Amino acid sequence: MMEPEHPPRVPKPKVKSKKSIKIIDIERAFGDIYWLERTGDWSRKIPLHNILTIIQAKCDHLLDIFGNDMIEGFNFRRQGKDLKDDMYRRLLSLIRDDEAVDPSYMSLALDMLEASTDPENSSRWLLEYCMRRTEENRISRESRPEKKAPSRISEYNRVDQGLDEEFGSSPAASANQRRGLRIDDLLNNNAEG
Repeated sequence: MMEPEHPPRVPKPKVKSKKSIKIIDIERAFGDIYWLERTGDWSRKIPLHNILTIIQAKCDHLLDIFGNDMIEGFNFRRQGKDLKDDMYRRLLSLIRDDEAVDPSYMSLALDMLEASTDPENSSRWLLEYCMRRTEENRISRESRPEKKAPSRISEYNRVDQGLDEEFGSSPAASANQRRGLRIDDLLNNNAEG
């Protein structure tokens, strides 16, 4: 099958009001035979998640590049047309120039972005989806507390802490003593609790 010069246009998926586009909606939107043949039905050759991950990684980089140019307090969707156009062109360049991206993935990502652009009103629904997800991920990362030590201690870590306990150097040593755990008990599988 000879591929067309431009991929077939993919209209924005219709979702219920106040609902966001989900990955399943994107998969359905790109359910045309053209896309299914290129991707192996979105699973056999190229999983949709991989393409979205590539685009979102570049969107994250875009936010670093254009962060100072964006109107503070407003997400990508609410920025001015000129800035969004500049960001879109830069996104295409970032994808095209990344030698680490497999050429078939790169080509597909670029074609999907093109196909999801409505030339009449310059709407780029797939880009907006990926930017929204990227912005949400950033907010989530920023609001997440520092990672704490796991609350449960694996059997192997208990043995290591037990060794420290014998030498009195582990902060967890006193906790192990309170539970009645000793290295001898752990090694002999006679530990209580």
